[in-house]
Amino acid sequence: MNFTTIGRRANAQHHTDNALGIWKASGKGIKRVHENYDGWQLRTNTRRTWTVHRPDGTQVGTPWGSLWLAKYAAEEAMRGQTA
Repeated sequence: MNFTTIGRRANAQHHTDNALGIWKASGKGIKRVHENYDGWQLRTNTRRTWTVHRPDGTQVGTPWGSLWLAKYAAEEAMRGQTA
């Protein structure tokens, strides 16, 4: 699979997540935020990387280079919190 196909799949998944309300997107540019129904957030920063934040606002882990990696990290962190 080439990178173009991977990018298109990831982009389609982001649109699906937004439509279903799993991760609702808001804001533009470096103020872009994706928030799920539990209050977890994925935020961009000035370096155009993504950070994962708990509902209380604390950051989880290190910044991620792509949105799909940040979503994966958030899912792992949520599993760790509920287990």
